[in-house]
Amino acid sequence: MKKTNFFAIILLMLLFISCGNDSESEGLNDLKPSNLSVTGIAVGTDSNNLNGDGSGIVDFTITATNATLYRVIINDEELELTQNTFSYTFTNSGTNDYPITITASNSAGSTSTTYTITVLVSSTDGLQLVWSDEFDGNGAIDPAKWSYETGGGGWGNNEVQVYTADQSNVKVENGFLKITAIKESADAKTYYFDELNLLDSGDNIVDIIENFDGAAPSLNEFDGASAQVIANPNISGENTTSTVVEFTKTIGSNGNAGVFWDRSSAVDLSVNNKLSLKTWSPDAGVVVRLKLENSANGSEFYLVDASTSVSNAWETLTYDFSGAPAYNYDRLVVFFDHGNTIANYTSGRIKTQNLYDFTYGRVEVRAKLPASAGTWPAIWMLGSNFTSVSWPHCGEMDIMEQKGWDKNNVLGTFHWQDSASDSYAGYGLETEAPTSTSEFHLYSLEWTPAVIYVYYDNEPYVTFANNNSLPFNADFFFILNIAMGGNLGGDIDPSFTQDTMEIDYVRVYQ
Repeated sequence: MKKTNFFAIILLMLLFISCGNDSESEGLNDLKPSNLSVTGIAVGTDSNNLNGDGSGIVDFTITATNATLYRVIINDEELELTQNTFSYTFTNSGTNDYPITITASNSAGSTSTTYTITVLVSSTDGLQLVWSDEFDGNGAIDPAKWSYETGGGGWGNNEVQVYTADQSNVKVENGFLKITAIKESADAKTYYFDELNLLDSGDNIVDIIENFDGAAPSLNEFDGASAQVIANPNISGENTTSTVVEFTKTIGSNGNAGVFWDRSSAVDLSVNNKLSLKTWSPDAGVVVRLKLENSANGSEFYLVDASTSVSNAWETLTYDFSGAPAYNYDRLVVFFDHGNTIANYTSGRIKTQNLYDFTYGRVEVRAKLPASAGTWPAIWMLGSNFTSVSWPHCGEMDIMEQKGWDKNNVLGTFHWQDSASDSYAGYGLETEAPTSTSEFHLYSLEWTPAVIYVYYDNEPYVTFANNNSLPFNADFFFILNIAMGGNLGGDIDPSFTQDTMEIDYVRVYQ
């Protein structure tokens, strides 16, 4: 009986297994990579920031079958990777398209594909984000960051809109601030008044302060009011005198519109302190404010409100001035419909005054502008000392303005008071912006003690030399608005109904 050589058998089995594995391995290596694709997502990408948050950082993922090595050509750089994920930071300012070539390989061969990604890079040059509003959510603006400016009266530029705090004009919606100018159905309102008298405790007339008969006083209108002495258009009821004052609140006037006149002698309230005024109003419930004031000192005044109780008829309103301080009341002021505006167009204007102001840094505002003729959108800043020194002494920096008759350009402008001549000074330029009303663009300001740049999509088009004689070295605050008509709005499209400026974000870097 032969002995079996177990060691020989085991050796033959190992050789067989080894040959089998080599054949199997060779079969796999004959398959070069396939199904190659790549995706890239810029950091911060969402429905409001389709090309990222401006950091330029993109996370890439490569997928392929049978790949062991990846070669990536990106932004003129070549990367060799063994893993299928990587991050890359783009640094070219602005929104740019970047073509990328990816090659996946193994020992059997390679395959390639190309991919293009669009990335936004904000040129913050190492600055840190210190304040922003991304306008997330829906509803009213953030009261910790913004407040409303309301009213009409032309705003010093012959504008015709009235600013409101209504959400139809200013709201946050789906991650955007929307400021909307709207054409309203409005007409000027006309009122009349006559016979201002001083009364005793029994309502008897003790002094005719003014009846507008004979030589009438000089009437001074303000804030959109118009006033003149005319023949009484409704001689009936409580007023049968021949002449009265016609008071009109014009389109665009604000709630404080009024008229005043001065007397050679002050109204004596030392004994009797009740006054009466005959009024005519087209509506009941209209607030008619009567104000007594010292013409030499505007801080010395006293005012009383009364309301009309009838419409389209004369009535006598009475005013109790018993609480009035002992001032020299030689100026009389009348307001009709006090607190209400007359608006043919409404719009929105918000500001960060007394909530956020700053000195120096970089501002970035991503916005899409209204397209209608007559709209005057603005993204701008005023010196925080505006209330104490007034305009233009406070300084103004316009990051973006657009003329109502030219929707293919935008302007960057500076306004100030020249110290040498003590007169207004201004400097600005414009740049082409043909898609400013159909697409979002980046409007920026770079502000230093030596120079201030204004940018459109990260391209500088205004360079302004700053120095310590100018007001641009102290705190400023933001204003965002759409004006209608006026000096830079021009003629309004007769078919205008409404239009909107949309703002994605406002950011400050320092």
